Amino acid sequence: MAAGDLARLKNQLQLAMQQVNQRENVLAAAAEAQAIVPQTLAQVDALQQKLGEAMEELRARRAEIQKNAAPAPAEPTVSEDKK
Repeated sequence: MAAGDLARLKNQLQLAMQQVNQRENVLAAAAEAQAIVPQTLAQVDALQQKLGEAMEELRARRAEIQKNAAPAPAEPTVSEDKK
C-alpha cells in the first residue's frame, strides 16, 4: 500500500469519526430532552406542584417590586396637550 493510499484512508477514517461524533451528539441531546419529559402521572403531578409554587413566588416578587417601584409619570391627556 502506497503512502498516498494510507493518507486517503486516514482522511476517510477522520471523516467517518467526525460523522460518528456528530451522530453521537444528536443522540445524546435527544436522550437528554427525553429525560426531562415526565413519563408518569406522578412525575406530571410533582412538576405541576413545583410550577405552581414557582408561580406563587413570582407573583409575590412582582407585587413586592411594584410596591417598591416609583410610580411612573402619567401620560399627558389630549386636553393637556392643547393648553
